[in-house]
Amino acid sequence: MRMASRYFSWDELACRGAGYCRIPRAVEESNAFWSILDIGDEVRRDFGYPLVCRSGWRSTAHNLSIGGAWRSMHKTLALDLAPRHRDFPGDEDYALAMINLEDAIYTHE
Repeated sequence: MRMASRYFSWDELACRGAGYCRIPRAVEESNAFWSILDIGDEVRRDFGYPLVCRSGWRSTAHNLSIGGAWRSMHKTLALDLAPRHRDFPGDEDYALAMINLEDAIYTHE
């Protein structure tokens, strides 16, 4: 599996519609792309459990087809992260894990 960063593979980041992940060519967008991945890695490390990337990069066509916002950050790169259910099998455990994940994310803003 080819990795885009320490914890996230290119397959995880790929658009579910287009089947690939586009790395922006413009310097500012490219820097933002790699910065988001760095932050995602830091959040994953601090959270202490594997995370699922529910959505990473989206093509414009796919973003529109699923009702995404016209100016969605997913068109550059955004990471919708969640804990794996198998690590937190109970509903209450999973809800607490989501709160802990939010805390880990907010410490990196």
